[in-house]
Amino acid sequence: MYTEQAARTADQVASLPLRADADLAEPARVRAWARAKLPDLAEEELADTILVLDELVSNALRHGKPPRRVRLVWLPGRLLVEVDDSARTPAVPRPPTDHGGRGLALIEACSSAWGQEVRHDGKTVWAELAKTQPVSERA
Repeated sequence: MYTEQAARTADQVASLPLRADADLAEPARVRAWARAKLPDLAEEELADTILVLDELVSNALRHGKPPRRVRLVWLPGRLLVEVDDSARTPAVPRPPTDHGGRGLALIEACSSAWGQEVRHDGKTVWAELAKTQPVSERA
């Protein structure tokens, strides 16, 4: 799955660095950026995409280390949402509590697949969402 990364072209990828001093406003900035990049998605697809993106970004801000970056990658019939951070600690589901633990379960429920790649310099956590709109029709 993640091996497709090398075959990407510039028109398939939108990327946004997350601020190093990120606070509670950062997820809102990322949501606005994603909505601008995905203007033609059906409302239900956009809602699922924003939810997945929000959870991945929140996890990176809460548990990851700078630098952090988010990417939207358009592939035929699907969209990859990827978030990088420099922490090597893998993302793992945990039991829900009053303080969290639902993020990865939400990502799994809204996406067709999710996973992560841990490298020597950090990790990328990704989720794949099926899209009914052909990639060639996106703005």
